[in-house]
Amino acid sequence: GQTLDSWAGFTPQLLEDCGYGRLDTREVAANFVKHISLHNRPALDRWVSTLLIFIDEGVAYSNQDLGSMLDSEKFNLLNEIARLINNHSVDFGSIQLIICGDFLQLRPPAQKDGDLYLFETELWKRSILNSYEV
Repeated sequence: GQTLDSWAGFTPQLLEDCGYGRLDTREVAANFVKHISLHNRPALDRWVSTLLIFIDEGVAYSNQDLGSMLDSEKFNLLNEIARLINNHSVDFGSIQLIICGDFLQLRPPAQKDGDLYLFETELWKRSILNSYEV
């Protein structure tokens, strides 16, 4: 396994260069796809060939590893990138997601959508078809 950021091809500098946190999510996704198409073929190949992403501790926020947090902004970005790369209108470009973890462990960091837990976002409600509590 690897971190979600590593799998996706995200680096803090690349996300900043693509406008993450400043531009509309669709613009950031388009900038990112253009970059990996030209400069990171392995990342592009992972996006194209992936059928399922398993995210363990998807919302376990850590001050030591801010780059790997999965907040609603990054969740939306992943969706837009997958849709662009796979040329698909379905959320996450038809990539299936399995997300597990302690979703109430910590409040999400402040973000554009407000202080929503990931499972409270519109994208989650629309795209995550089955949720289970243990």
